[in-house]
Amino acid sequence: EPASLTVVNVVEDSSEDLTFKDRVTEMSLSTTHLVVITASQCCIYATSNWNTPHIIEQRGTVSLIMQCATHFLMVDTINGLQVLNYDGRQLSKPRFQGMRQEVLCASNVAYCQETVAMVDHSDPKSIRLFDPLTAKQLGGLQHSIDVEVIAISQGKGPRR
Repeated sequence: EPASLTVVNVVEDSSEDLTFKDRVTEMSLSTTHLVVITASQCCIYATSNWNTPHIIEQRGTVSLIMQCATHFLMVDTINGLQVLNYDGRQLSKPRFQGMRQEVLCASNVAYCQETVAMVDHSDPKSIRLFDPLTAKQLGGLQHSIDVEVIAISQGKGPRR
């Protein structure tokens, strides 16, 4: 059934069936949250409670979801790239001149609790860095050859 998911906890030998009003088109699972996208909704579940998701009405088609401990990044055709908390509230919309949301994907966007990094489409040797809470550009990195894939460690580092 394309409008349902079964979540299986292999450690505790339990499962939970989740049903949605529309077909599931995207999803992302972390240790603390499950984000499910349907044709009309974004459903945000805490893995500790499958009964009461936060639901956001969704108008655009979602092409990317990335999660960290306290918030998640989502790219869709209406809002572009946006950072939301797990209550569904928008925190920021990082942007730069020449950014094309239709080409944003897991190989040219990296995300962690303190940074959003994107390869600059107009100059593939450049990576732009943003604060996910304010969308303020933090700077950038310049490479000598085109950047094909970027990633950021999700590990805990020193606090800024």
